[in-house]
Amino acid sequence: MLKIGEFSKLCHVSVRMLRHFEEMGLLLPERVDPFTGYRYYTASQLTTVSTIVSLQRMGLSLTAIGEILESSSTSQALETHIEVCYQKKLKEAEKLQVQLWQLKAAGERLRRKEEIMKNYIVVAKELPSCQVASLRDTLSTYTEEGRLWEKLHAEIAPQHPKFSTPPFSTATYHDAEYHEANPDVEVQVSVIGSYQDTGHVFLKTARPPGGKRHFHWRL
Repeated sequence: MLKIGEFSKLCHVSVRMLRHFEEMGLLLPERVDPFTGYRYYTASQLTTVSTIVSLQRMGLSLTAIGEILESSSTSQALETHIEVCYQKKLKEAEKLQVQLWQLKAAGERLRRKEEIMKNYIVVAKELPSCQVASLRDTLSTYTEEGRLWEKLHAEIAPQHPKFSTPPFSTATYHDAEYHEANPDVEVQVSVIGSYQDTGHVFLKTARPPGGKRHFHWRL
């Protein structure tokens, strides 16, 4: 028999981890000395350690590995857990791919912004009140703001509106504070001429927030 230290060297698993395997019921010592508490293992148990470590590297949890080792049909249990683990890792990989794409896109936007700002100056000008087509609604989330813009343009399009140049468009959040859901949002776009209110879009006079609008001019 092999003492735990010797067994640890042979299987390349730390003594601490072997004790953890024991606590999880995955690998029990062949014998524990009742007086010294020394743990002894056999060479045949090296196969079990190798199996545990291999499954761990595949991403299976120790709990799942324990179920596999205890199963009367090891191959069937292994196949089931591998499929579950595969699907989980696949979702994680898809999420990671999205995050990588977002990071790459953010980096490109920052580089473009730095390049653009080298060629622009910003001038603040006073803007008078103007006529706007307005649509206000309660959304499920803030990400649905695009739906308001689509609805606004779709409802006013039959009247062939003429938009001001430069255009003035804004989104106003009427809630007193940030809400995780059901925000009260109003979108507006400036128009020139007379138009009829629709079922949801209303024409009214509005003033740009703060009475100022920033323009970007290329040098």
